[in-house]
Amino acid sequence: MKKEEPLRRFVTGMSRGRFEPASGEATLSGVFVVTDDRTGKATEVAMIRDGGRLESSSP
Repeated sequence: MKKEEPLRRFVTGMSRGRFEPASGEATLSGVFVVTDDRTGKATEVAMIRDGGRLESSSP
């Protein structure tokens, strides 16, 4: 989305407009987590990033 409205909402705490889609290539960002079924704790965490202007990264 275009950054102006979300930043204004964060700074002022008030909404004035609707979120508008940004133009250009999108970036998918996330986290890949492997957990231990016995303990429920994470055993491996890896960043995932694909597309857009950011450098790609995968586990």
